[in-house]
Parts: sequence; structure tokens; C-alpha cells
Amino acid sequence: MLTTPKPCLFLDRDGVIIKNVPYSKDPETVELMLGIERLVASAKAKNYWVIVVTNQSGIGRGWLTLADYQAITERMLSFLKPHGAEPDKIYYAPYYEKSTISEFLAKPHWRKPGTGMFDQACVDFSIDLTKSVMVGDRASDLEAAHNAGVSRHFLLHSEDYEKEQGLVAPGIAYQFVNSLDEIKL
Repeated sequence: MLTTPKPCLFLDRDGVIIKNVPYSKDPETVELMLGIERLVASAKAKNYWVIVVTNQSGIGRGWLTLADYQAITERMLSFLKPHGAEPDKIYYAPYYEKSTISEFLAKPHWRKPGTGMFDQACVDFSIDLTKSVMVGDRASDLEAAHNAGVSRHFLLHSEDYEKEQGLVAPGIAYQFVNSLDEIKL
């Protein structure tokens, strides 16, 4: 049975849902970003899908394992669940173009700025991209969403925000926000 397409809140993981601790293997480092529970709960209340799209090249580089990634993800979900803020799906791209692990050389188009994770989300869910939103902390997050057809883009303040603002391709409209609480769906 086909369902009526509904908007989606696409979220990057590191630096948007949880504080960015590069290539962390330790679930104890997981800390939610201020306001993420409210943003996700608001999206769900407004009948949005909530989907995470996250590059995880540390797996393909051999710096962390799938088990490490899953432990971090489970910890993140354990913090979101009590607030009714669990995502509907999490897509991750463990691929790295120089990986020595053959399974992580496949699907390079899944890595943002590629659109593979968005494309798969549209196969798995009935999504209206013209009413959807992307929140990321990197230019590649916005570029991938833009190329996939997502209509609204938010660049969240990060330690690299000045560099990232300069990397956003011309023609990609976005709003810069200092906090997740500034995002209105």
C-alpha cells in the first residue's frame, strides 16, 4: 500500500545529534547536542520522518570497527529514546576510497556529498523532498541534500564553521544557525 509522501528531517550525526568526537570508539564520550531532543520531537509531532545520514569513514580507514560504531549509536539512541526523539532510520557510509578492507570500497556515492543515503531513504520511505529539511555541520551535508532534492538546508555552528561556510557551493541556499533551537520546521 502506498502512503502519502511526508517531509523528512535529515540529520547528520556527529556535530548535530551528538558532540563531534572524531573517530571515537568509546560510548562514554557520547553527549547529545543541546536542543536535539526538542528538534526531533517537534519533527515527529509535525509528522516528519526523521532520518540520520552520517559519513563514517573511520570504519573504512580501519580506525574503528562496526561494533565500535554500533556501540556509539546505541548509546546515542539510549539518550534520545526517553524524549521520544528516536530517528526512524539511520544510514551510515563506512566507505573510504583508499580502504584496505574491500567491503568498504563499495558504494562511494553513499558518502556525502554523494546522494546515496538520501536515495536509499527515498526507496525505503515515502518522502516529499520538496518539504524536507537537512541539518548538518559540514558543507558536504548541505551539498548532498541539495543534490538529492531536499529543499531547506541548515548549517549548524561548529568549530570549523568559517571554513565550512566558505565551502558551500554557490547556488545552495542555506540558513546558518548557532543552535538547534533556532530551527523551525
